[in-house]
Amino acid sequence: MRDLLPETYIEKWNLAGYEKTRLQEIRIRTGAPLSLKYDGQERLLEDAKATPQDLSKIVQWLTGFGIHAYQQELRNGYFTVRGGHRVGVGGQAALDGEGLFLGFRHIQSLHIRIAHEIIGISDALLTGLYGDGRFLNTLILAPPGMGKTTMLRDLVRNISDGNHFSQGLEVSLIDEREEIAALHQGRVSLNVGKRTDVIAGCKREQAMEMALRSLGPQVVAVDEIYGEKDLEALKRLYGCGIGLLATHHCDSYAQLTMKPFGRELCRAKIFERFLVLQRMNSVYGTAGLWDQEGVRLC
Repeated sequence: MRDLLPETYIEKWNLAGYEKTRLQEIRIRTGAPLSLKYDGQERLLEDAKATPQDLSKIVQWLTGFGIHAYQQELRNGYFTVRGGHRVGVGGQAALDGEGLFLGFRHIQSLHIRIAHEIIGISDALLTGLYGDGRFLNTLILAPPGMGKTTMLRDLVRNISDGNHFSQGLEVSLIDEREEIAALHQGRVSLNVGKRTDVIAGCKREQAMEMALRSLGPQVVAVDEIYGEKDLEALKRLYGCGIGLLATHHCDSYAQLTMKPFGRELCRAKIFERFLVLQRMNSVYGTAGLWDQEGVRLC
């Protein structure tokens, strides 16, 4: 908890008793009760209400009192801090003369999504994701907050370091929002494997093309794919014989096949495994594994 909020507010709002490993998100809104998502349930702390001055102090602390270094990220509505925790921002926008968003003039709310590194969470799944010593192109499916990024990170580590099914592979990790590897001042903060190159802070489709041209990956991993540009980039990588690991917001395999993007994705036949995740309390699990023909494997 002490790397998420200043000590002053941990004491003021009686937060010391909350275990960070079971905490998923913190929402701080001006004049409203503090909201915690803890063990998958929302907890409203009626006695913990922030003022505009509180939000300003918390942002300054989170950015190491160097908020100007985060201006580019803030133009996207969020910034990522040490440890890979992503902070979404709401408030009064500042626009340039042409009406383009520059950042926030006044911050009204913060949404802190806590990054969880769980080494080994993907170990038991590897048997279904490899065939004849080859990693099978895999798409992880789950709604928000169910651990897609956590699972992606650990699978990248396993693929990169090597495991019982294959030697380690060269992985290019596309980390558009800088929360998978938790880059901080150019250094990786979380374990994504010893053969992993990270491209962070730029659009997914652009980063995938960069990886193809310059890094010589055997596998490319990317979070939260969606839309025609992502699909075209994935097709290009697939056509070059590069393995793929990705995530997508979706409740189930059946729901994926009913979405226009999902239908196009399935029709392209670039993913061989579809791994659906669920989360029960603070424990991650899997709801099932499907092959590219839509057959449930487990």
